[in-house]
Amino acid sequence: MNKISDYVKKCCFYGLEEAFAEKEFDVNQDMIDFYSNDTAAKYMRLGGFGQPGHSLTPGFGPMYEENKDYPIGEIPASEYSDELLKSADDTAAVVVISRDSSEAADYEPDMVNTTSGDSFERPLALSEYERQMIALAKEHSTKVIVLINYETRYEDCVLGKGNADTTEGSSTGDAWDYADEVSYPFGYGLSYTTFEQKLESVEVQPGTVGKATVTVTNTGDVAGKDVAQLYVQAPYTGLKDK
Repeated sequence: MNKISDYVKKCCFYGLEEAFAEKEFDVNQDMIDFYSNDTAAKYMRLGGFGQPGHSLTPGFGPMYEENKDYPIGEIPASEYSDELLKSADDTAAVVVISRDSSEAADYEPDMVNTTSGDSFERPLALSEYERQMIALAKEHSTKVIVLINYETRYEDCVLGKGNADTTEGSSTGDAWDYADEVSYPFGYGLSYTTFEQKLESVEVQPGTVGKATVTVTNTGDVAGKDVAQLYVQAPYTGLKDK
């Protein structure tokens, strides 16, 4: 595990500190050291591979299980010393709000934080410690920049929202495009023909069996078979289907 951790640190980890250094911005080293020390660690700020930052691997706990506990990874205002806060006076503060993501777990509206004393109405809402941190930034810094650290490009493309226009991580250098980046999308398979699928209707009544009507048309020149795949997810609301 240590070898993997060292490899990731050297080749793959690129955060705000590295980005600011690359662009020759002056950073508040006192704050960086604070977020990397043992005080920060007890609030779950050590993320994947031991890198200091937002809680990552511990966020969802065991995979494919129903998780009730979700640690945000923020530090309460009481942990910031007067000397540390003074170092932020007359600076521009970059406030990062982030949430973990995983293909093996979902956010549940009734999640709570039992590990660090933080609290929130919903896991995707601002937590109490995040609100305290933002208040401190507004009090001591002349400018506050809020950065939402949450990957949505895949979702934007699938749902057709049209706002996945960043070039970051693009293999072509142009705006990020799902078709260019994914070689084998969901349902991909070799065939001598092509198909067109159209979702005609969806009928769902709570507590009963849902019904989806799909028209599948062979648009090629030879016979073939196709599989209609329907991906569903419960809405992020206070109502959860048991």
